[in-house]
Amino acid sequence: MNSLQVLGFGKLQLQYGDQIVATFPTRQVEELLGFFLLNQGAHHGREKLITLLWPHSDPDKARGRFSTALWRLRAMFNELGAPADSCLHATREWVAFAPSYPLQIDVEQFQQTILQAESLTSGSDRERVLIDALALYKGELYEGIYSDWCLAERERLARLRLRAMGQVMASCQRRGAFDRAAEWGQAILAEDPLREEVHRALMHCYRNLSQYGRAITQFQQCAQLLQEELAVLPLPETIAVYQEIMTERLQKVTAGQPNTAIQTAFANFQQAANQLNTLLNNPET
Repeated sequence: MNSLQVLGFGKLQLQYGDQIVATFPTRQVEELLGFFLLNQGAHHGREKLITLLWPHSDPDKARGRFSTALWRLRAMFNELGAPADSCLHATREWVAFAPSYPLQIDVEQFQQTILQAESLTSGSDRERVLIDALALYKGELYEGIYSDWCLAERERLARLRLRAMGQVMASCQRRGAFDRAAEWGQAILAEDPLREEVHRALMHCYRNLSQYGRAITQFQQCAQLLQEELAVLPLPETIAVYQEIMTERLQKVTAGQPNTAIQTAFANFQQAANQLNTLLNNPET
């Protein structure tokens, strides 16, 4: 028996045997299928589904549109070679999507793999399984669907992904793979640039890689973003890491150097310290 393969990350796509569906008769058919795929087996009241798809339409017209969308969805499954009677079950009151053939959906596999990772005690195994889970996330859930229920689920999955990325970054740090950890950190900030804990972790990574310039730049970017977007200063622990990095950099630069080099390095350090003090004392500037 063939299994129904579903790609939900990015544009919704189905495959059954050698037949593929990448476009749908209408947006409502695509949205109805997307909802069913995330809520398999349950009996969904017709009125609830109608409100979900046409919340602002005339009730009588919406019921007609729903019947048409459901009919088109059944026809699409029949054309795919996956009989509608084997997956769509309906009465006058409810509709359920419960396939009798195997179903594999990347969204479900993504969540199950993350749960599997959380049950592992070995750090290296957990990191490996989390990376496997993240590889399934090819894009946002159901690209092109913007209903409230979809936006909420899309945001939840995006947060789950970012949390998994943070766990992989932390795992890389623990095993001393600071270059890989930095790559994960930058990937997180590309999605959510206001995560101060990630900026701070990146500063630690660059410090351990002796890339003091990048660590200092990371702090400056963090401070600027927090000020511009939230009108707040970095947390004391972030500032403390920055000051430690500046001091360590000064010590390494001046070690065994002539007096002129020491004076130049100290002047640069003093300038950076003054900039920090100005920021702390004048947060609105």
